[in-house]
Amino acid sequence: MALLAGAAASFAARPASAQNADVDRFFEQLAALPDVVISELSEALRKARGVDVELVRTRYEHVATSRLEEPASYGITPALGTHTVSTRAFIPWPIGRDTAVAAAVSYESTTFRHAGRSAFPAERVHGMRVQIALLRQLSERWRLLTGVEGGLLSDLGGDAASEKLSIHDFQTGGLILFDVKLAPWASLSFGSAVSSTVGVPAPIPVVRASIEHEGFSAEMTVPTNLRVAYEPRPGLTFGARAALTGNSYHLIARDETLAYRGVFVGGFIGAEVLDGLTFEMSGGIAPWRQLRLVDDLDREIANLDPLTAPFFRLELDFRL
Repeated sequence: MALLAGAAASFAARPASAQNADVDRFFEQLAALPDVVISELSEALRKARGVDVELVRTRYEHVATSRLEEPASYGITPALGTHTVSTRAFIPWPIGRDTAVAAAVSYESTTFRHAGRSAFPAERVHGMRVQIALLRQLSERWRLLTGVEGGLLSDLGGDAASEKLSIHDFQTGGLILFDVKLAPWASLSFGSAVSSTVGVPAPIPVVRASIEHEGFSAEMTVPTNLRVAYEPRPGLTFGARAALTGNSYHLIARDETLAYRGVFVGGFIGAEVLDGLTFEMSGGIAPWRQLRLVDDLDREIANLDPLTAPFFRLELDFRL
C-alpha cells in the first residue's frame, strides 16, 4: 500500500499536461492490444480516454432457450438457455513515459435454464478473476505487453454447501504480445497466450490487426474476435461483432468439468447517455455452441450441445 501511495503521489506531483500525456498515451497503446487476458479492457479504456482512475463495466446477457442436439427422451425434447450477469473493475496506472500497468478484477455468474432432462450437471456457475498486465514501449513503433491472470471458475458446490474448494476450481493464464505500428492508422500484434477462451485452459497463438480512420475502426484478433464499428459523431457508435468465447468450470460435488464455448455474431449500438456513462445494446445469434461434461482425464461424459439461438446483451460502462 505504501508503494502504491508513493506512486500516486509521484504521478500527482507532475504537471497536469504531463499527466494527461501519460494517460492519453496509455489509453492509445492499450486500445491497440487484444482482450485475451485483460478481457475487453482495450475498448473500455478507449471510451474513457483521459480518465486516470478506476473503470467499471456491468453486463447482462440473455441467450434464448433452444433444444439440445441429444435426442428426445420419452417424447420430451431437452432444451437449454442461459443468462449471465458480470461486472469488471479496471485500474490503469501510467508509470513514466514508456511503461504502464493495468489491473482488472471481475465476477461473472451464468445460470442454466434447462428442461426435458431428468438432471442437469449445474444450475449456476461462477467465475472470479484477477488480471494484471504490463505495457512497455520498446521503440517508436514497437510495444510489448505481458499479462497474467488467476481465477476461480466453479459451481462453488452448488446445493452441496458442505463441499470445499480444491485446486481444480482455480485456473491461471498468461499472455506475451508484441505490437508494431504499421501506420498512424494501423497496427499488428502477435504473440501467445494461455487462456480458457477455447473452452478449456490451453495455449493459443494470438494475432491481431487493427485500423482506425476518420470514425471507422476494424479489429480482428485470431482466433477470438472480429469487430467493425463506425462513430458518426462523438458519443455514438454502432457496428457488428463476431466472437468466440468460452470457459471451463469445475463442478465440486461431481468432481467433473463443464466446458463451454460458443460463437456469437451480431450488431451493437452504444451511446454516451451521461458524462462518463455509456450504454450499449447488442444482439444477434449464436450459430454454434458446445457444452460438454468431462472427467478429470478430459474424457467426455455427456454432450449437451445446444442448437442455434438468438441472444441480446445490455451493458453499462462507468468512468469514476
